[in-house]
Amino acid sequence: VPSATPERIPTVRVPSATPERIPTVRVQCLQEHCPKVFLKVAGGDVLLDREMAGDEQAQSFDAKVDVVLADSAAVRVEVNGEVRPPGKAGERQEFTVSRD
Repeated sequence: VPSATPERIPTVRVPSATPERIPTVRVQCLQEHCPKVFLKVAGGDVLLDREMAGDEQAQSFDAKVDVVLADSAAVRVEVNGEVRPPGKAGERQEFTVSRD
């Protein structure tokens, strides 16, 4: 006998993009193989220090991150959710990003 009361479907809340959810820095390899990418918490741990494979991503939510890109045109970099303009092919870039 079917129940007269409809099943209660739980409501799932999807958190909106809050500053805590947006990484301080995200690096995505745009080529089949990307030269060395170095990410380090400023004054702290090394997060990544190697070549990346195609479409691989690395990110950090730390307040301040040092970034070194062997080829800045090979990767897409987002800083606090904003895309950083790429460098020229083969251009090495070194910079520090901070949380907004």
